[in-house]
Amino acid sequence: MAAVRPVRLLGDPVLRTGCDPVRAFDDSLHRLIDDMDATLAAQRGAGLAANQIGVPLRLFVYDCADDDGRRHSGHVVNPRLVEADGGLLVENEGCLSFPGHRFPTPRHARAVVEGQDGDGNPVRVEGTGY
Repeated sequence: MAAVRPVRLLGDPVLRTGCDPVRAFDDSLHRLIDDMDATLAAQRGAGLAANQIGVPLRLFVYDCADDDGRRHSGHVVNPRLVEADGGLLVENEGCLSFPGHRFPTPRHARAVVEGQDGDGNPVRVEGTGY
């Protein structure tokens, strides 16, 4: 069963430490992804990186709506930003590791991330807008 883990807050050294690539695609990784999904849902966030729960691995989960209101959720292991284009959009965004604060955050209108799923298969996620 998935566990909600505490989110590390600004000032925690794990948030400033480089993350290691995921090398083992096993039950432990699947449990971590499930825990991250549960933590993200409990916090009502849009995205969560593994280091935000104290695990210094290259992995993030997401659950957010696009500009048309369609919900997108999933995870990317060992993500790499491969494209970022379009004009810059600036939205007030928050961060689960800095609760209660929102700041104008510039992002490209379109971005593409490639990586792997929890079984090591290639994935490609394209996002537009927020």
